[in-house]
Amino acid sequence: MRSPDEDKMILFPNLTERLIEKATSLMKEEDFQAALSLFLQGLELEEENEQMQYGAVVCFFEMGNLTEAKSYCKKLLHGATDNYYEVLQIYLTILVQQSDYAEAFSFVEALLQEQDVPTPYAQHFKHLMSFCEAQMNGAETTTNTAQSEVFPNLSLYKEEKQLLLLQDIKGMNLAYFEKELNEALIHSSVHPYVKSALLNEIVNQKVQGKWKVQKFSHQNTYDTQDLENLLRHPFIGEVEKRLEDELFHHNPTLYQMVTDVWKRYLFVVFPFIPTEKEDLWACGLHLLLLEIGNVETAKEEVMELYNVNELDLKKIMNHLKEVETYTTVE
Repeated sequence: MRSPDEDKMILFPNLTERLIEKATSLMKEEDFQAALSLFLQGLELEEENEQMQYGAVVCFFEMGNLTEAKSYCKKLLHGATDNYYEVLQIYLTILVQQSDYAEAFSFVEALLQEQDVPTPYAQHFKHLMSFCEAQMNGAETTTNTAQSEVFPNLSLYKEEKQLLLLQDIKGMNLAYFEKELNEALIHSSVHPYVKSALLNEIVNQKVQGKWKVQKFSHQNTYDTQDLENLLRHPFIGEVEKRLEDELFHHNPTLYQMVTDVWKRYLFVVFPFIPTEKEDLWACGLHLLLLEIGNVETAKEEVMELYNVNELDLKKIMNHLKEVETYTTVE
């Protein structure tokens, strides 16, 4: 006969934290099914764990299981979750997708009456209430117009969530979202990588408009044709050609790694890409990869290959290192 102690589950130290960490990593890779499995395992151990519940909400939502996502949203909204407004945004999006405009309207109306809602959220919710009221009164809109009413205010979310929301945004017709897009492109809280993804999608969908962009202390306004021209700017190829001349034949692996870093850099800084001094940029990229790989090579020798001076090179190197930290969303 087994003793009661033998029937007890033996838990590893910090198991819940390890499950959350692994599941979050899987979400970044967009493997929501695997992430959900871990979150559900964690909820078997700690049924009221809010991090686990929130992770399950996001996974169910991204997988299209709106019923389960809605159920977990309700649990969190009835508690005192730290992610209250993020959960509420998902919950309201589900209600709109299910055409439950009356429930969405009533929930937001009560929220605005009972709570001191932060101004950015309050403005968004009032806009949503107007949309729901119009739908309840029989207003005719297209599906894409409906989507624009619940276009996420990216500045309200953490960087990881911004990245997840990109998948939804890419499925929308951005022609309806000029105001929301410009707000995201200028806001300092929106990750540079996310801004670049938005701009690329604008070009892909050929959405016409004026786009004011702020990144890395730079700010400028572009139309869609400007963006398209920058994506094809000849300087991009000139730097790659310079790297090819020095690296391709005697170290093709390093050449591939350097060009990959160059492409990542261009994506993150877009549309503020460099357009001159290809020797300087090629040298900076070359040295950066040697530094990252802890390869011992005389700096002066590399500088001599590209015929550049150290003062200009230092500025480029510092900038490349800064931008490299933004090439992934943490």
